[in-house]
Amino acid sequence: LLGSGFGNPVMAVILSFKNRFEETARTFISPPQEGFLEALAFGQESNISREWKDKLNLTGTRHIAAVSGMNITIISSIIFSFILGLGLRKNQAFYLSIGLLFLYILMIGAPASAVRAFIMAAIFLLAANLGRPNSSFRAVFFTAALMLALNPMLLVKDIGFQLSFLAILGLVCLQPFFSHWLKFLPNPKIFPVKATLAATLSAQVFTLPILVYNFGYFSPISVLPNILIVPLLAPVTILIFIFGISGIIFSPLGFLLSLPVWLSLSYMIKIIDWFSRLSFASLAVENLHFVWLIIFYLILSVFIWWYNKYIFDYNKNER
Repeated sequence: LLGSGFGNPVMAVILSFKNRFEETARTFISPPQEGFLEALAFGQESNISREWKDKLNLTGTRHIAAVSGMNITIISSIIFSFILGLGLRKNQAFYLSIGLLFLYILMIGAPASAVRAFIMAAIFLLAANLGRPNSSFRAVFFTAALMLALNPMLLVKDIGFQLSFLAILGLVCLQPFFSHWLKFLPNPKIFPVKATLAATLSAQVFTLPILVYNFGYFSPISVLPNILIVPLLAPVTILIFIFGISGIIFSPLGFLLSLPVWLSLSYMIKIIDWFSRLSFASLAVENLHFVWLIIFYLILSVFIWWYNKYIFDYNKNER
């Protein structure tokens, strides 16, 4: 050790807060819940046992415990919808969402995958804030093209970039489709079930082939545990930070808030545990040729083109 105190003072404050946060969490929350708390809050899997990591893989929910492009993309969309549900204007919700995401990226150490996902998520939220969905599509491609101009190997070597890009495309291209077909679901302001589920399904459809191609297996039941867990990620993560900050400031309040946090994490753990015990939870798909990826995305592209044309013609006839 050559010295200390020469780093960025802002980062010093953020990392000091993170360390105290983790100490508070370990004081009130026991394993395995504590390991999942750190994973949700900071993307740290070090305190999750090998057994639970395997269960996350089997159920297709590993993304909730890692800083992945898909995870940040989904959470950014959920946070934006959640803040809008609190009654804030779209412009206010945009700035607050960007601010929360930026602080979150700094707190987890700003890994390259998270920074790229943040840039893409920010572009997507900006287009949504401006009310120009067509701009979302163009902006995402512009951002991806700029990144690839700086480092072309991202396209073939970086799974995080692929997941970030595809998850955003899923939200842009498929979320209106799923929102339409899920219109029978309630969509209250505080807990937008339909919007959250549509965002989750859209991202998963676009990223599933890449996940199967790279890891050699897929979970046919992954949609079910994700439906039961992902809608809770944003509110539970917010609750975790409220608990941690409260525990740092006033220990008895942290103790009181640790109960709902523990119950929320226990619910997620029970869902993951139950689905992982199913004999058909995971199927191996070895040596998948990249041609199948091309075929899948071609079919998906044709479907999106057809659906958009159908909706356009339908709205035109309605007028």
